[in-house]
Amino acid sequence: MGDLYFEDFFVGQVFESEPATLAGEEIAAFAERYAPLPYHTGGGGGAQGSAFGGIVAPGYQTAALTFGLFVRTGALRACGMGSPGIDRLRWLAPVRAGDTLTVRAEIVEVSPAHVEGGRDAVRISYETRNQRGEAVMTLTSLHFVRRRPRGAEEAVPARVRVFANPRYRAGAAPRVFDLASACAEITAWPGYAPTPLVTLPGLAAALGIDFAAWKDESGRFGLASFKALGGAYAVDRLVAGHGGDPGGLTFAAATDGNHGRSVAWGARRRGANAVIFIPGSCSPAREAAIAAFGARVVRVAGGHSEAVDSCARAAREHGWIVVADTAEDPADPIPALVTSGYSVTVGEALDQWSAPGPPTHVFAQAGVGALAAAVCETLRARRTAPAPRVVVVEPEGAACLLASLRAGGAASAPPPVHSVMAGLDCGRASAQAWRVLDRAAFAFATVDDGGVGPAMRLLARSPYGDPPIVAGESAVAGLIALIGAMADREARRALALDRRSRVLLFGTEGATDPEIYRR
Repeated sequence: MGDLYFEDFFVGQVFESEPATLAGEEIAAFAERYAPLPYHTGGGGGAQGSAFGGIVAPGYQTAALTFGLFVRTGALRACGMGSPGIDRLRWLAPVRAGDTLTVRAEIVEVSPAHVEGGRDAVRISYETRNQRGEAVMTLTSLHFVRRRPRGAEEAVPARVRVFANPRYRAGAAPRVFDLASACAEITAWPGYAPTPLVTLPGLAAALGIDFAAWKDESGRFGLASFKALGGAYAVDRLVAGHGGDPGGLTFAAATDGNHGRSVAWGARRRGANAVIFIPGSCSPAREAAIAAFGARVVRVAGGHSEAVDSCARAAREHGWIVVADTAEDPADPIPALVTSGYSVTVGEALDQWSAPGPPTHVFAQAGVGALAAAVCETLRARRTAPAPRVVVVEPEGAACLLASLRAGGAASAPPPVHSVMAGLDCGRASAQAWRVLDRAAFAFATVDDGGVGPAMRLLARSPYGDPPIVAGESAVAGLIALIGAMADREARRALALDRRSRVLLFGTEGATDPEIYRR
């Protein structure tokens, strides 16, 4: 059990102790010092002639043993600050030599301090039972407890809002993507190597969870992003569908940076042409990175949605093939190829997972929703049990999937749409991705841009002794949501996050724009 603090307790929370057997010698020794009565000490044969018919433990020995067993659960190890006393104590049955006792402790009240400098407290109801399941003692007492020390939630000021998915059904992701074919093809490409899964024990301890791991996509095929798996794979399969001859083929894409770079790289790999449309907000460095693969880059006035529309019009006019990771038609095969490619990183992460049990939670950031859909479907295909809770995280300024949750179908984010997380700055949800997320996402969360820089710095220079990680601005949305949720009691409860949680985070990009990263 990780360390618990005031923020971790809730009414109805139960702790069960390990068993302990009370020997006659222990009873007699305690009684000689604190309760020297014959039916406790056994002296002079008085115990046999008593109403108990033999030696029994003093009641306060049972109480001391009860508290000792509870303390050994670790619940108060880090936060305990003493108690003002016992509210109610009842001895219900004698405890005899050789009895084995267990304790069930339930939180019945959580009381924050009412004045500055006051003490936070929890009220606990104890029940002690013997080996026959008989209750031998009950008591209720108040305990003063510490709040969690200031840590990750202060290093990364995060405003997170959590929205449960009322249509969630565990393991309900439909079969939309061809995961096996994508894995077989991409893992055979020259230069393929799984990207690392980095464990973050220091961060996990600071947040009060059991395990945290970061899937680091900063080295993927030299493109510094998981998107190298998607657009390039779609181009590869489309060229193969033309008999392997790229002659005369031109691929077009709309992008905030990483997807277009993948399509441009994929086109160069297969000897085809590429035209990439970028929004006005796309940085010059990202534009240059796309052009470096020989693509023609067209800058469009407006945001991501305007770039998508311009790309579609130009493709119709010139007969180009649009490689998009978003689809208005859930049956569109090209976005399905892109998302199938993304599933490779999810499969790698599950193969690399080193915690004793599978992830309990996966935080997947989302632009149009393709990566999150790949996460959900890969988990279903792997039959990961129990099913991890997938939390889909968006910028609050570009929350098209939250809009879809509210609308009951793929929808657009309310304008104006903008986020510094450029890869997530998307105004319309993919209908294809939503077909999966509608039932398979456990919850949706939005985060504000204010936590982006601090989260990137936290990973680059961990105050908890974790390895340094280079993460771009779009990579940290899931981390911001996790930190924010752990600092907020209601969000934590809504996501079922606690000391037993094992969390998988996707670091979807490295420093794709070195100048922005340095700032």
